[in-house]
Amino acid sequence: TPPFIQTPLESDEAIACTGVAQLSRFLSHPGKYFLQQRLGVYLDGDEADLKDVESFELDSLERFQLADAALDILMDEQDLDQFKRQVSLSGAVLPGKIGEQHLEREIAQAQQIHARVADYLNLPRKLIKNSIELNGTSLTLELDNLYGDSIINYRAGRLGARHLLDTWVQHLAANMVQPDTSTLFVFRGDKDDAKVSRLMPIDPATAETVLSGLLALYDEGVTTPLFLPPEACRTITESLLKGLDEDSAILKTRQGWERDQPGAEGHDRYWARLFQLPDAFHERFINDAPSIWQPIIEATVDE
Repeated sequence: TPPFIQTPLESDEAIACTGVAQLSRFLSHPGKYFLQQRLGVYLDGDEADLKDVESFELDSLERFQLADAALDILMDEQDLDQFKRQVSLSGAVLPGKIGEQHLEREIAQAQQIHARVADYLNLPRKLIKNSIELNGTSLTLELDNLYGDSIINYRAGRLGARHLLDTWVQHLAANMVQPDTSTLFVFRGDKDDAKVSRLMPIDPATAETVLSGLLALYDEGVTTPLFLPPEACRTITESLLKGLDEDSAILKTRQGWERDQPGAEGHDRYWARLFQLPDAFHERFINDAPSIWQPIIEATVDE
């Protein structure tokens, strides 16, 4: 089967990367970015997530949305009782005791995250607004969550590969501007507890080298599709670092890719449109994925 694009497109200055946030958006889903930004193809609009029957339990997305909204209320020191009333009236939870229990469970989860985050917010909050130069390209960087020498991120959900990758790009840029910066992430653990992971400081020269490599992927990825799904990239890199051979690492990655779970990358229509699977796992993916993820994994420490 011929590739989706047989000849790379010409570069387009209109979508040249000008900011760290733009680079993060690309890396979170290079396939979607290419189709939307270069070809104007949007595959999300006609997808409907409809339930055939009313469920008596919240799914993972609904749980995250409730807990994340509650976390925002707590972080902004707003009225939690008013939030509960608004959620109950909105129909986001079932009426009666069952709905109350679901809501209280997610509020409790948000309170755990909030309590852990609060431990790290006792230093003055600082703003970074700067630009960095990479091989003749200027990228803007704006951060408003720097406390002391640490960037503080939090979310009520689990720490997915996409979120960690976004944080990593910011982390690299921040260490170019302000050396010895660490990045902290408070999130929901596998046992619904509050977990903390930290990206250790990267020396400015290394940060520049790594970020330049990511920018090179951007420049290539807006002319031809790149198969870089974040979860699959992280899985195969972790597998290789644990000593699995390439075939075993690919098998493990494909198992995660093909799992029947909402949000799984294997159900993504952009990747399905652009690449022939499973062939894409055996091509340059096996080299590109570790080039992105090995530095992230090596810099990450759980607290």
